[in-house]
Amino acid sequence: MGVTLKARIAEEAKALGIDVPALLHDIETDHAKNALKAQVDAAIQAGVFGVPYFVVDGEPIWGVDRMWMVEHWAIRHAWRVAQ
Repeated sequence: MGVTLKARIAEEAKALGIDVPALLHDIETDHAKNALKAQVDAAIQAGVFGVPYFVVDGEPIWGVDRMWMVEHWAIRHAWRVAQ
């Protein structure tokens, strides 16, 4: 059988410099599960329906193909190009 999900998580966490034993312990706790559920519930309440999802200047932006819009705003702080 293939690599387990925990092994994949551990591998990615290690590459990011995260304390792997602590992470693997924490993801098994009720605190972590409840925090995840609360975040998902908050996202649903906010109207988030996919990822990546950003709200920029009150405008929801969804999808990796729209990342240019987030970058545009970050650089220009406006949606329109100055005339």
